[in-house]
Amino acid sequence: MLWTLLAVAYGQIYNPLDPRPSPPSEGATYSVSAGLDLDQGNTERLVVKGAVGASWIGARAESIAVLHGDSGWAGGETTTQNAFAHVRHNRLIVGPWRWVSFSQLSANPFKDLALRSLVGTGIEWRAYPTEGVHLAAATTVMAEHQVFEASVIDSDAGLHARNSTYVLLGLQVGDRSTTGFTAFLQPRVDEPANCRATADAFFKVDLSQPAEDAVGIRPRGNLQVSTGIDWDSQPPPDVAPLDATVDVMLGVTWK
Repeated sequence: MLWTLLAVAYGQIYNPLDPRPSPPSEGATYSVSAGLDLDQGNTERLVVKGAVGASWIGARAESIAVLHGDSGWAGGETTTQNAFAHVRHNRLIVGPWRWVSFSQLSANPFKDLALRSLVGTGIEWRAYPTEGVHLAAATTVMAEHQVFEASVIDSDAGLHARNSTYVLLGLQVGDRSTTGFTAFLQPRVDEPANCRATADAFFKVDLSQPAEDAVGIRPRGNLQVSTGIDWDSQPPPDVAPLDATVDVMLGVTWK
């Protein structure tokens, strides 16, 4: 069930959702992903990214946990740095309906965010209407606490409540390739015009068929290309409201 959970950390919203286009099989799955961007010559730039994750799928419940981080350097100076940790638990209610709960910690000093912590819960609808198609939508409410860098005064500092609504599409487009799209909208409950949104799409190719080793572990290599747009209606001072990101990642998952 666990996806290559790396190219999902764009700006203010982190996307931990699994767009796999077929129902997940029961059991535990583990993932390691890494990426490297290197430019030399007129532009010298290095960006290193990495993530580790784990998931567990049962008959009526599923849980995931993921850690993600990236850092970038250009001209001998750090130009980007962010990290997040996310845990999530879904429990089947009836039919396509699930109860979801989650918690997250994140930091992005280059967006003046020292620490964001949040907990949330809500309802998700999930369906696989035909082979190779995954649809999902959810609405949740979350309590969010933010601490900004000492020099920043921002109305989002402290404790606030936000709604988080998302839609998801996953498609199987070949024996080893999948694609998908996810969009989030997160307005503040007491100030709906204070809103964040993100949309991301991916294309993933399995580089190898699962090969079971002597102890029953089945590793699978994959290559994933992701692109995302992240928007904040009221970003901190001196932070742009719009971000666009493209990531190319290599990963290994195993059960």
